[in-house]
Amino acid sequence: MDKNYIGWAEYLAPLVMGINNSAVLIGDRRVLNKFGQLLIEFDRKSDLISRFGGEEFLILLPDINQERTLNFPQRLHNLANKIIVADKALTVSIGVSFFDGEMSFDEIVQKADIALYKAKSLGRNRTEVFSLV
Repeated sequence: MDKNYIGWAEYLAPLVMGINNSAVLIGDRRVLNKFGQLLIEFDRKSDLISRFGGEEFLILLPDINQERTLNFPQRLHNLANKIIVADKALTVSIGVSFFDGEMSFDEIVQKADIALYKAKSLGRNRTEVFSLV
């Protein structure tokens, strides 16, 4: 994606979201398709949603402040829980980062991805925000 994408948004927060359930990880595309459809119906018109690897999604939230961004993942967790896989609610882990006005698109997405892997390593079905501390 062009680095200029972030030039038109005063605020930009990328979220990288990974699906945790094993049925999805072994290749049940129906679950991914269902979740993708729910995401499309769920998002704001200005949001950009795309698959980001095997069981991951990238969601770009332009023109959103930090407070609203931090409320957004809980809504995604609730959305995922509506899908039942092998008698269990679908769960997701989410990583969030924020555009600081200077970093490239690749850098902010990489930071969200780092936060996602932190969420997965701390127990899954949670959200972590990238922090240098």
